[in-house]
Amino acid sequence: MRTAPAPSTGIVHLGLGAFHRAHQAAFTADADPERRWGIAAFTGRSPVPSALEQQGGVYTLVEAGTDPTARLMEQLSSVRSGRDRAAFRSALADPRVSMLTLTLTERGYRLGADGRIDLLDDEVRSDIAVLRGERADDLMTAPGRIVDALAGRRASAGSLTVVSCDNLAVNGAATRSAVLGLAGEVDEALAGWIEREIAFPSTAVDRITPRPDARARELAEHLTGFADDAAVLTERYREWVLEDSFAADRPAWEEAGALVVTDVAPFEARKLLLLNAAHTLLALEGRLRGHETVREAFADAELRGRVEALWDEASRGIPPEAGPTDPYRSTLAERFAEPGIDHRLEQIAEGSEQKLRIRIVPTVLAERAAGRSGRAALRAVAAYLSDCPQLRDGVAELHRPWADDDGVVDLVDEIRRTLPERRAGPRHR
Repeated sequence: MRTAPAPSTGIVHLGLGAFHRAHQAAFTADADPERRWGIAAFTGRSPVPSALEQQGGVYTLVEAGTDPTARLMEQLSSVRSGRDRAAFRSALADPRVSMLTLTLTERGYRLGADGRIDLLDDEVRSDIAVLRGERADDLMTAPGRIVDALAGRRASAGSLTVVSCDNLAVNGAATRSAVLGLAGEVDEALAGWIEREIAFPSTAVDRITPRPDARARELAEHLTGFADDAAVLTERYREWVLEDSFAADRPAWEEAGALVVTDVAPFEARKLLLLNAAHTLLALEGRLRGHETVREAFADAELRGRVEALWDEASRGIPPEAGPTDPYRSTLAERFAEPGIDHRLEQIAEGSEQKLRIRIVPTVLAERAAGRSGRAALRAVAAYLSDCPQLRDGVAELHRPWADDDGVVDLVDEIRRTLPERRAGPRHR
């Protein structure tokens, strides 16, 4: 299926999925006319999709809109399972590789509420024993695989940049905390080398990309004439903001429209507290109201009003360096209503507890610190808790100071009273 030989490998990626193929791989392809930044891509814990494997990593990227387009993507130089320990170690040990990029989801970093690696996590503890040579089991976590591969790189190659592309606040620091925390439990000398030689820049990423489905395949075939079970459907809009803190060579992503800045935090806050927070509110309350997609939920006048109220609260906490929020909100409204994208609420609702901490809780705390209620943001927490048989236990799980807060209790009661008879399928819990 390739139209040219695979590009030389310069990047390793962990967490091969639709978002990576629509975002980082697309930015890299557009910034790599000389084809020197091919991506050796590894899944997280799942097998490589059979169609993608059969096609040698080649796939069709479909951009939705009133006039959808499709193009063949050939930036992945190889595709393998993330469980292939030897292959991942070998890929990262290659001195020609200078970047490791990650899309793991919030849960994949195995961080506790304190922002450090969760040493009480059974799989983290298992990985520590494996990395110490005390057990011969498979590695179970992404931080475990990264530490293992960096140990191999230390013996054969030099500096490396690890780029998180997940929706974590200060995701570079979070990644560094997870990797260094785990390495320190295994080998203090290795942890010291990582601290000296490995860079962890923070980033902000944005491109709405649903899980591939029949529509992606149908559009790909309609536009190209070829059936592609590995096709990915995404929106036209895309954004990538990277902190200018790299340990080695990198693609010229800014030539493809990325921003390289000294401080990512303002852009990160804008996205997390406006786009991602709205997605979480729509997913949690929208599913209770019987909706299945972002477009459906946002078309619900009551839910749209609640999103606008959330945006009003969150906008007060967005640093001005990110630019005015009104144009950004208008663009979000257009994107949420895009008829060519079926972004399913069930997908967004996965890992809701972690997402609430990152996307919603900062706005509640900022509003309350200013003497306001934070009610619009707090509604997402209440929607999460509305199906909990033990309300106060559910609040306690979020590790927040409002376990006895009348505001959240009243909101839960309100949501329960106003639910329609028809409800969506499986719950986020």
